[in-house]
Amino acid sequence: MVLAPNNCSTVLTGTSTSGYAAGTDSKVYRDFTVPNNSDVVMLSYYLYLDTENSFDGITIYSKLTGDPFTAGTLVTGWTGEMNGTPFSDSRRLTVCQAATTTCAMGFRLQADGTGQRAGVGIVLFNLWALDNGVTSGANVYKVIDGTSMAAPHVAGLAALIRAYNPSFTYTDTVNALVNGGDSVSGSAANTKTGKAADALGSLNYVNAPSGFAIAVQ
Repeated sequence: MVLAPNNCSTVLTGTSTSGYAAGTDSKVYRDFTVPNNSDVVMLSYYLYLDTENSFDGITIYSKLTGDPFTAGTLVTGWTGEMNGTPFSDSRRLTVCQAATTTCAMGFRLQADGTGQRAGVGIVLFNLWALDNGVTSGANVYKVIDGTSMAAPHVAGLAALIRAYNPSFTYTDTVNALVNGGDSVSGSAANTKTGKAADALGSLNYVNAPSGFAIAVQ
């Protein structure tokens, strides 16, 4: 948790008019280690904000290493008040991606000489990285096929169909799923229907009404 001022109840309640001092310029930053050649480096956090709108506020900067507020890159900035309600935010730290093993980022609260409020709180801070070019190892996403892959997709689509029309019987659900699917010639010999699941096609499939007659007057 990062608090400015260093008073949990003041910041998180968000109602004080004297939480931080006039002329405040308070910052915190550090270097983090990230996997080399990361394709994505993301920052996520919850923000408690109560500052004088347009005059005081918080900025977030990033840099490969060192003080990000010196020749760093602005990630985002916030001003105004949230009345004690936290806001969830996530940002991509593009300067920390690829060909690097470090990422520096920090938060900075700046205020003018009037109109002080409760302050700023950063909680549940998280920095994470993704490398989608990894092709080996235990913790790698892979594209695979087979019934174990098809089953969750079909089960999920069946649940979607029932949610769309809770009065459907299991027969109605199966008919919508099968008749709304897309024909795939390469799977005709290996599957019962020769079709691939199609959520939009299944939701658009409606059995034709029966038992009606047109009366001419």
